[in-house]
Parts: sequence; structure tokens; C-alpha cells
Amino acid sequence: MPAYLIRYAVDATVGNPIYEWFSQAGRATQLGLPQPPRPPDFEIALLAIALATMVQFVASLVATAAVVAITDRVYRGAALGARASVRLALERVLSLVGAQLLMFVAVLVVLMIGVLLAATFFLGGGPLVFVGLVVLVGVVATILFITVRSTLMSVTIIVDGVGGPEGFRRSWRLVADHGWRVLGYLVLVGLAEVLVTVVVAGLPVALTPLPPNSTAQATFTTAIYGVAAILAAPVAPIVLTLIYYDLRWRHGETVPAPGGGEVAGLAQPERR
Repeated sequence: MPAYLIRYAVDATVGNPIYEWFSQAGRATQLGLPQPPRPPDFEIALLAIALATMVQFVASLVATAAVVAITDRVYRGAALGARASVRLALERVLSLVGAQLLMFVAVLVVLMIGVLLAATFFLGGGPLVFVGLVVLVGVVATILFITVRSTLMSVTIIVDGVGGPEGFRRSWRLVADHGWRVLGYLVLVGLAEVLVTVVVAGLPVALTPLPPNSTAQATFTTAIYGVAAILAAPVAPIVLTLIYYDLRWRHGETVPAPGGGEVAGLAQPERR
């Protein structure tokens, strides 16, 4: 909650003029017009936005990990308070950030190589342009593949108590052979979060009597979307924790049973 308040306070005070300037500058570039004057304290505002974004990113990892910890403990028939779950998540924050950085580096490498190859084909002209388009499609597919395979990083780090690199590898192994299943769940979770956002934030924002493009309207919109984001945030960690149990079971691992105890994993066929 504090991180969201910091981010939305920054957006409401210094962020909105910066975003508006970028929008006007983009239109001026397209139309060949002079660039609009920069808002006051432009560099300081950019730094504040960057810092607020980083704080929100780390806070989102901690919040996700805390929900995973609570879900895991409740699923096992125990209990875990909010403060204890946050402390546990903070203890694992370096591993959480490290795993995210590994995924980011993997995506960045694929993106750089793909864009470089596609640009080379585009410069060749003729039929090579089609090859460049195929390369770009392959880049998007590869990035999606990496994202899906690393979906369970935070869950493995919290539940298994492993470090960032091992959390990345374990997520990769668990999702193997079940990528489409996981992708389907991710799509459903995304739709659920969109539905919550539309109901909680979209309707109030659309019906607000505040003057459009005013500071009051921007502040209200920022606040109401923040509330919607907070309400929708626990959905994904809860679902991902349950997916984690399911995939462990499918890989033949012992998993916790609802309410306590353990269940033997699915017997794996013998490989010849």
C-alpha cells in the first residue's frame, strides 16, 4: 500500500505534466512543429518517476511473495499473519529481484539478437523483408516462452526457500511440458484482473462529474485505479501457488494436501 501511494502521489504531482509533455512532444514531432517547452524541474521529475517505479516494482514482488506465503500456509491448514508474511517476503527480496533480473536478461538478449537479425533482413529488401517479419514473430514467441517458463519463480523462491537462480531453474523445469496449460491459466487470471479493474475503477472513472483533463480528475482516476490494482493483486499469486502444487504433483513430487498432510505425486512412466 505505501508503495502504491508513493507512486500515485508522484504521478499526481510531477508525473502528469511529464506524461502530457511527452504526448505533446510526440505530436509535435509527427507534425514537424517546434517542441513544447519542458515542464519546470524536468530532470528532477524524471528521477522521481524512476525512483517511484523502482519502489513499486520491488513492493509488488514483496506483496506477491507475501500472498504466496499466506496461501501456502493456509493451504497446509496453518495460519500466517500479514506482518509475518511481509517479513518473510522481505527476507527473500534479494532472491526475488535476482530471479526477475535473470528473466529480464534472457528476454533482453533474445530481443537484441532478434531485432538485429530482423533489421539486417529488412535492409536486404525484397523477399528478405518477409524473413525479417518471421524473425520478429519468432522473437515475440520466444519472449512469451521465456515468460511462461519463469512464471513460478516467486512461488518456488518462497515455498521451496531457494535462491534466485535456482528459483528460475526450478520454475523452468516445472513448467516444462505444461506450457500451454500455464499460459491458459495466465490468460484467465489476466481476464479476471481486467474484470475487477473495469468494475472497480472503469465505471467510477467514466461516471465521475469532475472536469475532464483537470488535476482533480487525474487525481481521482489515479486513486481509483490504485484501489482496483490493490484488490486485483492477490488473484495471480493465489492461482500461481495452486498451479505450483499441481505441476509438482504432475512431476511426481510429494505435495501438501489441503488442510494438512501430504499427497504422493503422480507416478511417472518408465523411460526406456
